[in-house]
Amino acid sequence: MAGPPKPGSWVVKATWDNVEVHVAAGQDATWATKKPPKAWRPGDRLFFWQGRQVCEVQALGELVSISPKKDAEGRTRFKVRYTSGALNYRPCLAQLREDQILSGASFLKSGPAGTVFPLTQEQGDRLSEIIRGGSEVASQAARLKQPLRLHPGTYRVLSLKPQWAWAIIHAGKDVENRSWSTPFRGRILIHASSSKPTGATLEDARRTIARKSGMPLKEVPIDFPLSQIVGSVEVVAIIDNAKSKWAHPGERHWLVRNPLPITEARHRDGKLQLWTLTVRSDD
Repeated sequence: MAGPPKPGSWVVKATWDNVEVHVAAGQDATWATKKPPKAWRPGDRLFFWQGRQVCEVQALGELVSISPKKDAEGRTRFKVRYTSGALNYRPCLAQLREDQILSGASFLKSGPAGTVFPLTQEQGDRLSEIIRGGSEVASQAARLKQPLRLHPGTYRVLSLKPQWAWAIIHAGKDVENRSWSTPFRGRILIHASSSKPTGATLEDARRTIARKSGMPLKEVPIDFPLSQIVGSVEVVAIIDNAKSKWAHPGERHWLVRNPLPITEARHRDGKLQLWTLTVRSDD
């Protein structure tokens, strides 16, 4: 005898400016769409997607109810319940477009406009798997406060001055200021260059990191790691008007999230722009 049908899966495109302000686990909210799906039903799972420059899955929820009548603007209102707060791991556009199962999902295409987009059962399961796996890795790293190891593979790398590389991984620096941009979105490695800060440059950097992060000055290193990979971070967008305290006017603002420290103490020379590092099993 066949059991009850599995819940459907839908992507809801959000327009909030700060997911942390708008979403809390267990909270109900009302949304509206001019093109309600015919196949959706209460209990379906929802993935809330921020498409404005950031382009990432930011929260999870379920469909609670659907209004039978349209409002004055011709929209169908629907009630949702958030089953998560702001996700600590947020898969982004570049990552999902490279996934074999999700690459064909309509919400990832540049053309379609709308609020609610369908996922197949396989796509919904795969997106849940990606979010669950990434969240477990991030939570484990935060819980253990231990660096992760680099595994064999090919990585994209960005070289920074040692003090700012450290600040991105350990002090909450969520913007990297650059004069140039890149179409790449996704996880990169952060490399500390060989340019050792000294004297006034060192003290100015330490005070800036302490002031902007809220850390006591004594917790900011005097000797930063040099010429090595210090961690990994996700590039989620590049914009010109970031509101972060780390953003510099007139620069391109690389928005970075989910920093993870990485054990990689051996010397590696840096390069300009985004460069490629291949780690072999015998390294």
